[in-house]
Amino acid sequence: MKKFFSYLLSLCMILSIVSAASFSASAADAEFDKWDGTTTDTAWFSADKDYFELDTAAKLAGLAYLANEYQGADHKDPGAFFGKTFVITKNIDLGGHQWTPIGISNNYAFAGLLEGRLNGVVGEAVTIANMKIGTEDAPHETKNIGLVGSQGAGGIKNIYLTGAYINTIADTAASFVGYSRPQKTGTPCEYSNLRSDATIITAGGKWCGGIVAYSNIAGNLFKDCVYTGNITTKNSSLTMVGGITGNANTSTDFVNCYVSGEINADCKQVGGFVGTVTANTTVTFTNCQYDGTLSATATQAGAFIGRANSGDKASTILTFTNCFNSGISKSSYSPSAAAISWIGLGAGYSSTDVPNNFVASFTDCYSLSDIPLMARVDFAEGKANTMYKVTVGVETAEKQADAFDAFASLRPTVVAIEDIKGTLATLKMSALDFSTLGWTAREGMYPTLSIAQSVADTKYANADMSWFNPTATSFEIATEEQLIGLARILKVYDFVEHTVTVNDSVKDKIDTYFTGTFAEMLRGVAPETTAEPETTAAPETTKAPETTAAPATTEAPAVTEAPIVTEAPETTKAPEKSGCGSSVAFGGMVIVAILGSAIVFKKR
Repeated sequence: MKKFFSYLLSLCMILSIVSAASFSASAADAEFDKWDGTTTDTAWFSADKDYFELDTAAKLAGLAYLANEYQGADHKDPGAFFGKTFVITKNIDLGGHQWTPIGISNNYAFAGLLEGRLNGVVGEAVTIANMKIGTEDAPHETKNIGLVGSQGAGGIKNIYLTGAYINTIADTAASFVGYSRPQKTGTPCEYSNLRSDATIITAGGKWCGGIVAYSNIAGNLFKDCVYTGNITTKNSSLTMVGGITGNANTSTDFVNCYVSGEINADCKQVGGFVGTVTANTTVTFTNCQYDGTLSATATQAGAFIGRANSGDKASTILTFTNCFNSGISKSSYSPSAAAISWIGLGAGYSSTDVPNNFVASFTDCYSLSDIPLMARVDFAEGKANTMYKVTVGVETAEKQADAFDAFASLRPTVVAIEDIKGTLATLKMSALDFSTLGWTAREGMYPTLSIAQSVADTKYANADMSWFNPTATSFEIATEEQLIGLARILKVYDFVEHTVTVNDSVKDKIDTYFTGTFAEMLRGVAPETTAEPETTAAPETTKAPETTAAPATTEAPAVTEAPIVTEAPETTKAPEKSGCGSSVAFGGMVIVAILGSAIVFKKR
């Protein structure tokens, strides 16, 4: 049996490598039709037809022109090109020229299906490269921002955005659709096989998402969607931010979706997948993985959902099945929110005597770090009738909670790296159901969704974060995988008032993952200088610490006693890229003492 699993894992690894190599090669070698930034070709359009093929960038720009010229009877009109299909058959390079979204009007949205079919092959995605909307000096101001601005029906399928950049002050901003809203028909949209690495910077006031900013059509489906970009907000009054969508305002399904990259949000509600789930809504997550880094000052923040509201009309129902949180996230809003969870806040308020009903179900869900399923609950006193149904990991017994403070103690199965080496039995990925679940094994690393194999970052793919509990005050690093986990966790946690001890058995690995001042501290050498450390390389110094010779880069120096240090480098913000191969700065802390291999952090 062990040999069989070894063979299975080896085969999965080979297929993953071939798949990734094929994707990279096809992307590099593929022919792109380049846009000059001005030409709009509309000659292909005929109002009496329902199917169109677009094989040039100018024709795609022509679609945007036609959609934005459309004027319906009123705001309840289904929108431009309802029931029509537009197929992109060639890869397109927008050349970094300013792109005007398709259907930018809030009242008269684009209502067609936009589908990629590379060379006319159904299911083969096309790539749209270098879409640019707004600049740092001149952020885009129009209301709805994305490849499509506002969409009222239809959907988008089989399109990969690469090298996209969005900088805006608009109300809605996302890679593909700013506002997915119901028009006259209320027809739901399907967003499937979409990928984006877009950098999104917004100072807008409402919604932002990696795929769709505001999902407001009942029955919207997100399937096989991958977001690996970065979202940065610059407006503390911004309401909702999510790696897939800022707001799921009606019933929504997420199937086989993956989010990585970084979210740095100064806003109200932020989630790795969804910023806010509106009341009286049913939302399902099936085979979904959060693999990113989330740092927020939000009042409600979670690895999957920032805030979930219940209501007085119908139950709000959240269902998670075969989902995996392999990322790291934190909110600095308050101590209660600092231990960020799968759902930041479950809340319900009613103007009537009808109870708020909230049901959350977790089946076979896993996490790399010990965080609760929900950080806190907030319901109108005397009107709450909450029920949480939780099935954790592979356990058969159900755990339920109906008290306001009881849900925080319910957690998914925490997976250590040792658990996922070999057969991956703890993730129920047997020989029979492995491929059907949509996951791919990576030898010595945690698994990832198969659709994300070509884009998943492997830098932290064998990080062991199972030792990390945000409520603990001291930690011991005993393996190389835990050291890698520390590197990742340091991207968002500063370990103020915590003690970190590195065992001698792994001290020789420190220089592999850390450089500069922090590497010296992990080895047990106190920094002598008080200058601000470099954020991308070890700081230059001309004098070794007084207690010992200058440390070598690959071997820990012998230290018998550490000096008392009363001042840390004056750094107020962690570097953008900390961890592997870079230095780590510490915000608002002082290194009081280094005891052997232990580092003790205190507030400044």
